[in-house]
Amino acid sequence: MKKLLLRAVSATTGLGMSAPQSALNFTLEAVFKIASIAFATLGTINPAQAIITIDTTPGNSFQGPFGEPASPFFGQTLTVPENDNVLTDFTFFIEGFNDVDSIDFVAIVSEWDSVNFRPQESILFQSEVQSTAQNGGLETFTFRTGGLPLNSNQQYILYLKAVFDGISGRGKLPQRLDNPLAGGGFVISNNGSDWFLGTRGDNGGVDLAFQATFSNSNVTVPEPSTIFGLSLVLVLTRIFKLNHLKK
Repeated sequence: MKKLLLRAVSATTGLGMSAPQSALNFTLEAVFKIASIAFATLGTINPAQAIITIDTTPGNSFQGPFGEPASPFFGQTLTVPENDNVLTDFTFFIEGFNDVDSIDFVAIVSEWDSVNFRPQESILFQSEVQSTAQNGGLETFTFRTGGLPLNSNQQYILYLKAVFDGISGRGKLPQRLDNPLAGGGFVISNNGSDWFLGTRGDNGGVDLAFQATFSNSNVTVPEPSTIFGLSLVLVLTRIFKLNHLKK
């Protein structure tokens, strides 16, 4: 009878292996497999992108007026970085005057036509209409593109376009007179509501105080969650091997 019982236990839990040992091995093996899957998932779902930020802030003077009735187009040209060529967001700063109305405007991204000194007519990104507050303070406006791929080493323009509604609303933007940004500059149009007609002008050697963030979706680095997942897998592997050596 005892022999039959031993054979039954052996057949159920493994040759020469007690029930607790079998349960432990099964649990470790299952956790190991789950951790391996989790590690692989973390590595693919949550990549950390390499980023580069163009930042010409703070300004050392102001340029204006921008708005209605005034210059309806204020912009900044820039050259897209070599590797990080996905525009994720950009930021402009506006200080409104104490006019009857606030400044209503949109932000736009276009390719820059350096021959004719104007944006290309195709719009790559346009924000919803924004409005300044009527308190005379400096405000920050950040526009998120959702990840806009641009051509490396090519010039683009980020600009603000005033939306006219027949009520006066003007302001000014901080600028840099020391020309900190190579491959770009501040541009302005005083041509009413349409940039592409009439005269166009610029302020050579001047940059707006602005920020632009670029990323490269093809370059990833491990996030802390991925590093933790790898460490967990290594620890469980070590425990699993030691457990088998004790058999």
